[in-house]
Amino acid sequence: TVRWHPADGGGFYYGVFGSELPDLDWEEEEVREEMFGVWDTWLDHVDGYRLDAVRTLIETSTDVYDSDETHALLAELWQRTQDAHPDALLLAEAACASPEHTATYLGSAEAPQSDAVIDFPRRDAMLAAVAVGDASILGDLLLDAEATGTLVDTAPYLQSHDVARLSTLVTDARARRMLEVLQLTLPGNPILYYGEELDVPDDAADTGQDYAQRGPMPWNDGYNGGFTDVVPWMTLDPSYAEGVNVEDARSEEHTSELQSPCNLVCRLLLEKK
Repeated sequence: TVRWHPADGGGFYYGVFGSELPDLDWEEEEVREEMFGVWDTWLDHVDGYRLDAVRTLIETSTDVYDSDETHALLAELWQRTQDAHPDALLLAEAACASPEHTATYLGSAEAPQSDAVIDFPRRDAMLAAVAVGDASILGDLLLDAEATGTLVDTAPYLQSHDVARLSTLVTDARARRMLEVLQLTLPGNPILYYGEELDVPDDAADTGQDYAQRGPMPWNDGYNGGFTDVVPWMTLDPSYAEGVNVEDARSEEHTSELQSPCNLVCRLLLEKK
């Protein structure tokens, strides 16, 4: 993997995720203070942060992932948030393969690092259990999570901006319904990706566009799904005109006809709102 990229005017800069995403040098005092200022400013306007790819916040000469410096920075950010906005949520995206590894990004009672960690192991276990029809795969994972303290303080998910939507991964609507029910009823703090409550599919209109799961939210069956009256950054899958949109999901007469595995979830969310 190429991590160093040529800079204009000579020299190189570090970007673990590509040339378009330069890494911040959190060990540089000026950078740290600047980012703390940004952090504090936005905390007055948001309810918390989703911290992306936290395993690579600070890379050292020996540890690209999971460095001690990364864990120390997360603990500092968590405490900084608590001091200013104790109700704010810090959600860590740490792509860990096991509950034991995930637990390290919760920190300790003396030095918490996040309020919840996105639960990669649970998603993998849920999809695997459904794919092979073996519930013990998920059951074993949950027992492991309970033993490591990650059963509750994690955020189970099924869809996100960088994985295919569930309707692409799991073609059986009954299986998708089961996965959604499990996600929302098992212990933890479930998170939904926009459109998940409607069973929005990946955008099939133009496969040359960025990521197919990042299409606009379909609000109704009108022009561009009611998202915008100008050209959006991505087209919408044609399903928005066939009932897969918020307005139709809100209508009693249409909800009963929808084949979405998320009907019940959608109704509950809309009624709560």
